[in-house]
Amino acid sequence: MQNSNLPIKTCCLHPEGRIGSSLKIKKLIASTAQEHVLNLSDLEFPARSLTSIVGRSGIGKSTFLRVINRLLEEDPQWKIKADIEFLGTPIRSPKISKEMLRKCIGLILQEPCVFPFSIKKNLLFGIRSAQKLKKSEEISLTKELLHKVELWDEVKNRLGDNAEHLSVGQKQRLCIARSLALNPEILLMDEPTSSLDPETTFKIEELIQNLSKERCIILVTHNREQVSRLEGRVLEFYRGDQSSGTMARELRDEKAKLNRALTITKEAETFIYA
Repeated sequence: MQNSNLPIKTCCLHPEGRIGSSLKIKKLIASTAQEHVLNLSDLEFPARSLTSIVGRSGIGKSTFLRVINRLLEEDPQWKIKADIEFLGTPIRSPKISKEMLRKCIGLILQEPCVFPFSIKKNLLFGIRSAQKLKKSEEISLTKELLHKVELWDEVKNRLGDNAEHLSVGQKQRLCIARSLALNPEILLMDEPTSSLDPETTFKIEELIQNLSKERCIILVTHNREQVSRLEGRVLEFYRGDQSSGTMARELRDEKAKLNRALTITKEAETFIYA
């Protein structure tokens, strides 16, 4: 997207964009009446980087992503205390509406969400609401985005077909392309390959690695092999004492990173099957 000649407006709050830290978590506490879930502080997510987040099931990884783009605030059972900066501006600042923030910080879910209309309309759904494009620009953008997620050759002759007829892997790549149309500064990915076959998983991992060269990617994963294959840093979410909530630490040593990821996955599998 950075090399595009199309007139896509960046969602960055500053003209230089993608320099320094995209996101700073100074303090983040998320809790319900029953549980203290997150207790995070002093985390930075650089521009043009990949951070994988690991930890056992139920530790609060997905909750963390939903706090960042302010989705969790829509749920009255949650109490959020957050000092978070996006490109140097507090995410709750009047300068950034929730709508603007969610265009700047895209979220890719575990289960791809497509609308019951054409592939092309799905792809351009967000960008059409953000700005007006000429027909020629829409055609060029469609081709560029689908090429980027390696979907063009698979769907170029059926762009008018219902997107619900695509395979799960194709739907997920379409969702990523739809988010990229808005040129987000940050892309949050919540286990995007968990329901995909190995071949499609490898395609999306390659895409993630390439995207991290031009924007900030924060990836939640349980896949131990995936952690070892991807470059970038790894954060482990872990629980201190029961009253403190989930905290985070960086796994710096490569061997420790993989071994810990293996342990976490085994713990998750034991938890699920139990």
